[in-house]
Amino acid sequence: MRTGILFFFHCKSNTGYAIETLEYIFRLAAKTNYTNNSIYFAYPDIKNGLSNAFPANFTNVIKFDPNTKDISQLHYIYSFIKERKIKVTVGFDQGPYKKFYKFFKRAGVKKIISYWGAPMGDPSNILKLVVKKFLLMIAPWPQPDLYIFESKAMANSAILGRGVSPKKIQVVRLGVDTNKFRPATSNKEKKYAYKQFNIPEHRKIIFYSGHMEKRKGVTVIIKAAIDVIEQRGRRDVHFLLLGNQPNEEKPYMQMLEGTTAHKHVTFGGYRNDIAEIHRSCYLGVIASTGWDSFTMSSIEMMSSGLPLLVSSLQGLKETVVNGKTGFLFPPGDSEALASNLLALLEGSAEKKNMLALQARERAFRKFSQNRQVTQLSHLFRHINNNTTQSEN
Repeated sequence: MRTGILFFFHCKSNTGYAIETLEYIFRLAAKTNYTNNSIYFAYPDIKNGLSNAFPANFTNVIKFDPNTKDISQLHYIYSFIKERKIKVTVGFDQGPYKKFYKFFKRAGVKKIISYWGAPMGDPSNILKLVVKKFLLMIAPWPQPDLYIFESKAMANSAILGRGVSPKKIQVVRLGVDTNKFRPATSNKEKKYAYKQFNIPEHRKIIFYSGHMEKRKGVTVIIKAAIDVIEQRGRRDVHFLLLGNQPNEEKPYMQMLEGTTAHKHVTFGGYRNDIAEIHRSCYLGVIASTGWDSFTMSSIEMMSSGLPLLVSSLQGLKETVVNGKTGFLFPPGDSEALASNLLALLEGSAEKKNMLALQARERAFRKFSQNRQVTQLSHLFRHINNNTTQSEN
């Protein structure tokens, strides 16, 4: 009997790069176990159309808000699932307490999977943990049968912060397109970012890409830039920071006012040519001070052959082998970041190149899209076989 699989999101369709990548991964993994006509996607709002993750003729998309309390919407999704014999659902960042789960189960869903790209709970609050564990035990409604996390730290946030059983958890790490994110193979590629941002070619580019909120540690990067350029006299570096929305860079530029470093820092906004920019860069930095999960930007930089300097936070530190593919430093410690930067700038080219090669090899071996798709595909196949057998 042919069965179906439904992937659903809490965000509107065609929202951007991160979700688009995940849509692409989900679709590839599902295709090895399901026909194209039995793979479905759902979003609260589909007015923006579909992302480039889908072929032009893909039409198996519906409107469904997982946060809805509208009983007519719940009856709609019940009928949709039942009519199409959908036995497996995969929801993005869906917690244990959702009203629609009972409608899914009544419609015939055998496995409800919750895929997480973020931490699920805070393990530091013991009282909350006890309460949440108790609620999970007595909850009268169905819960996800399986949780998939992108890092061990994320998985631990569910076990220690929400009381989820380890038996209901799988870790499938993010994957990067290693063909797209690769080192430069020509002088033209090496000069790409210099021309795009008008950076003098004798400067080594220190790269960051991400949000500008406080927990991302951009302040730490700016302080390290001032230390390296102003205090320690290195004029051969340039900090390129991407991801800022209009005016988000202002407080950081104010920190640089009156320093030599002011002319050695560029905020480049949002870009769709990150892979090309990487090929001009010397190394990558992620200086988060609050929780940071297993970031796509970190493995993209590794795949591009950039040694990484990252703060030693849970999740984030799983990307780097300290001393082999980059270096860890204490969260919030701009002096430690500056010291690591100087160690690479003043060290031998052979040492830096070895870090770059090992970073690339680690990304290729552990964090490729092919590996992620294969792991998810095997998981879906196992679940699909079990659900099919239970039907017979």
